[in-house]
Amino acid sequence: MILISNVLRAQHYHAVGQNLQYSNRRNLELKYDPTGTTLERQDSIKAIIYSIGKSKVLQRVELSLNSNAAGWELSCKVPDSTVVVSVSFESPDGQKDNNKGKGYLLPLYRKSKPLPFAYAQMSNMVSGIPYGDERIKKDQALALTYMKQELQYYPDHESQLRNNYFNMLANSPSKEDKVLLVQKLSQMRSDKEEDLMMAQLYLSYFGSKQQADSLDQLLKARFPNGQYVQYLKQKESPAPHDPKPLTAGNNAPVRVLTASEVNDMLIDETVSALTLKDINGNSVEIGAGDLKGKIIVLDFWATWCGPCVASFPGMQTVMKKYEGRNDIVFLYIATMEKGDAYQNVRNFLSKHKYPFIMLMDEPTGEMNMYKAYSHYKLEGGIPYKIIIDKKGHIRFRKNGFDGNSAEMVSELSAIIDSIDK
Repeated sequence: MILISNVLRAQHYHAVGQNLQYSNRRNLELKYDPTGTTLERQDSIKAIIYSIGKSKVLQRVELSLNSNAAGWELSCKVPDSTVVVSVSFESPDGQKDNNKGKGYLLPLYRKSKPLPFAYAQMSNMVSGIPYGDERIKKDQALALTYMKQELQYYPDHESQLRNNYFNMLANSPSKEDKVLLVQKLSQMRSDKEEDLMMAQLYLSYFGSKQQADSLDQLLKARFPNGQYVQYLKQKESPAPHDPKPLTAGNNAPVRVLTASEVNDMLIDETVSALTLKDINGNSVEIGAGDLKGKIIVLDFWATWCGPCVASFPGMQTVMKKYEGRNDIVFLYIATMEKGDAYQNVRNFLSKHKYPFIMLMDEPTGEMNMYKAYSHYKLEGGIPYKIIIDKKGHIRFRKNGFDGNSAEMVSELSAIIDSIDK
């Protein structure tokens, strides 16, 4: 078992939020104060502890905490190769405290440094990568913060973490992160096709045309039958997308979300109104004017984004469910389009007869940033869905689409129903 001293020698315990302190000098020691949580008045509390190594879950245990005048305490051993521990707390009647959906994540230390890959694993966990049966809210900004902490302590880990790290920088709403990405891509030295391809695509997107064109020629010459050439061929002749409606026959059944699961997904962020043009050039005020006091579902997409288009049949199904509800509005925002954005979207809509209200995002002229993309602080790329309640607060965010339309329909419907008051 690991023997680790704490980063704070005089004060042996690290704080995680307001309710938990921990030490890993010899064993893992927890001090838990449930004040203000759902477990505040419980007589018995257990901890569900995941020990996580560099690349996988090593152990899951459930242990009872001991109560004393100072609160609740627990001491246990973890496997030698553990780098981070995730803890949640539960009472016999099923009440849970998982730090309001964020989890209690405990990086383990040796002397004054976190163990190698501790913060990298924490970055994965808050990015939405599942482990065990725990549910942690996705937080791309926090994931990038953790990744930067990992590389601050261990700069030599960057080559192993490059794909995730660069993707986070690319999708960050911060201009400084995009500048950092371009700097790192320009300085990168690699003969691997996947690295050169990644650099070419990012540099092309962020406006470094000369470097991108040079890498384009290099990839074609060095890897004539490689992934990059195949990617270009597929891009030139994309597979057609059929807007087939979602039915029970073409999607597997999905589990109905519990009230607790829906509550864990809800957020509450203030956001100001924003004006965009629709596909016909008319101004639309999101969160103001005719749309004030309505539930608004925003779907950010692009004509070149396969997962975005693949999610549209499911979105049609959600819209159909609320058909006739003038107080629930679905807006589709075309963002990050290449070339003539308006013409791209018009061509798409002429081929695919979706009954969507289509808005057009506007480039700001800075590092390929876009007006709505930045305003709503999108992270993690597109597709990206946001739900705004009648008070004008953002209550739900989610990026990506894994192909499960039924699950998406269930999730979006549950969120809309929960805020439809």
